[in-house]
Amino acid sequence: MIKRYVYLILLMFAGLCRGDDQPRTFYPFSFGGLEDMPVNDAVDLLMSLGYTALLPEGREANDLARFEEYLDRSELEGDAFTVNSYYVSHKVYENGYDDSVQRAAIDIMAARGGGTLWVPIRAVKKQTDPVDFEQVNNFIKGLFAYGTGEDDEGNYRNVNIILYPHVNNAYQSTVEAMSLVEEIDDPRFTVSINLVHEYHAGLSDPVSLSNTFHQAKGHIGTVILCGIQTNGFEIVSLEDSQHDLEPFLEIVRDSEYKGEVSFVNFNTGPLTNPSEYLADSMTEWGTLSTNVGLFAVPPAPFVMRTDFSGGDLALTWNSKMGKFYHLYSSTNLVDWVPYAEGSNTYVNLPTSGVGTNELTQLVPQGDQRFFRLEEDIRPAQ
Repeated sequence: MIKRYVYLILLMFAGLCRGDDQPRTFYPFSFGGLEDMPVNDAVDLLMSLGYTALLPEGREANDLARFEEYLDRSELEGDAFTVNSYYVSHKVYENGYDDSVQRAAIDIMAARGGGTLWVPIRAVKKQTDPVDFEQVNNFIKGLFAYGTGEDDEGNYRNVNIILYPHVNNAYQSTVEAMSLVEEIDDPRFTVSINLVHEYHAGLSDPVSLSNTFHQAKGHIGTVILCGIQTNGFEIVSLEDSQHDLEPFLEIVRDSEYKGEVSFVNFNTGPLTNPSEYLADSMTEWGTLSTNVGLFAVPPAPFVMRTDFSGGDLALTWNSKMGKFYHLYSSTNLVDWVPYAEGSNTYVNLPTSGVGTNELTQLVPQGDQRFFRLEEDIRPAQ
């Protein structure tokens, strides 16, 4: 009898699909007054105001503990509220080149299928002091190698890195950071474009911003926005911005970057009452997005491709950061079990971190076998 194989995608959890008239996801950091609230209260407030994501940050043990609380809540909410990244500020003149905090954050994300670490590096206390870029770059490369490498059990951590240019840091603008990004040249290592830091660098005019997006094409990991008071460079809510935000958003709209936009709600004087400034900023975000036509891009469909030749089966599918994938098989479309070959059982497969997962050299047994691939936000029990 000729063997017959049928490959099916019966279940998927691919996220919320927003309509063309919905603004892109807009989400804050975990400071700006949110750090003073219990985690569940902070998430309740954010969700009530229309926020569907958050970027936790911090260096202390209690910050990492709160990060895990945010991840727990995110798993309960599913795609209605996502947390899959972490931000660690680093000052070499205080912390040296000790990366233990970053590695701890990476390990937390790796245990949940992966994520993204945002990496800002302030190398010197005075901006006029020389920067040892060789040491800075080696530090960043070490984090990248750890995040994308294997743990002691041979499992990939699947934690990507976003290099975060920041005023007074080793890399102060996106264009400056591109030398390291292009040297590493890996889709798992990207760079941020932050309007306020491009403003500080004197690169926030439309021509300079267009050039920045052009130079960073193919390497943009995230885009960050905030209101800017031009008399003193103070960060404010969006509706209080003295700097016109629409030209920046028009460039984002016309660029290759189709992802979410973050809000730097740094806890300065105007940004300490989150129930007020977050509500006002979300309202303004809707207005700005409508004015410039910066709408959400529907997620790519969850697609599995198959190749069967020489008795071996290969499966390829588009994967998402922070998700787990489970391959089940059946001979009758009724009884489904985790697919296994020898000692390998193909459940709890983490994302590859590059947007595509692949299984090769599978050797299905029997005359007829059906496959089902599932995407989930948590490991199978």
